Amino acid sequence: MHTLIMLWVLMTLSGAHTLAMPASYVVRYDCTFNEHFDRDRLDRHFRAELRLEGDSSYFFLTPDDGWPPEPDAPNTTSYHMDTLLRVVKARDAGKLVFGDPLLKGRDQFFEDSLFPMHWQPIVGERQVGEFKCKGATAKFKGRTYTCWYSPEIPLPEGPWKLGGLPGLITEAYDDHDDLHFTLSELEPTADIDLALPKGMDGALGGYESYRDAWRTIARRIEASMSVQEGSDCVTCQTRSKIKFYLWEKPLD
Repeated sequence: MHTLIMLWVLMTLSGAHTLAMPASYVVRYDCTFNEHFDRDRLDRHFRAELRLEGDSSYFFLTPDDGWPPEPDAPNTTSYHMDTLLRVVKARDAGKLVFGDPLLKGRDQFFEDSLFPMHWQPIVGERQVGEFKCKGATAKFKGRTYTCWYSPEIPLPEGPWKLGGLPGLITEAYDDHDDLHFTLSELEPTADIDLALPKGMDGALGGYESYRDAWRTIARRIEASMSVQEGSDCVTCQTRSKIKFYLWEKPLD
């Protein structure tokens, strides 16, 4: 695959006819995610897949069965889903759709801005697998990310919502290394399944609708806890607060 890409680059630079590159790819990443982010550490391993066809892509995570999670700590609730972080990008339409399974115990989908990150270049290069890569950093949704991308693969794509760089992202991680993607395989293919989960098309709410959904949940839970406390205490002056640990920070 590396040779194919290099030949395509050389023929383009020399003014020769461009070698037709496959229109579809399956990009696989190894992923480590700290399920106790912002609190403690409980790293869990996932397999990530990015399916690319033309200007459209579909990304999702599946757990690595070889790394089962430890039992949850007392007074905490964790959701272990078969498929996580589902994201669809349509670059030609400038559209991104993402799912959040925590709102209803199953994915609820919303639209978001496509590649709003303001990337700042990193001086120097880094080898990721067989690719020589350039780096960039950006703040996005309350966290800072570092991404390494390969100009040899002229696809402005990457795992999850990340992208918009002049090359495929081969490695990405946040500043606390709670979420870390590393390219493991790039497979050109003529046959790809971009069949999307039910609910990812049609009219969807935007990111403000996503914020409102979480704000509503927070208000309901806090109100419920206050009612329970009020039944046992006539003169209480305090009100319970519930802390949500969300990867993005819609409540901030």
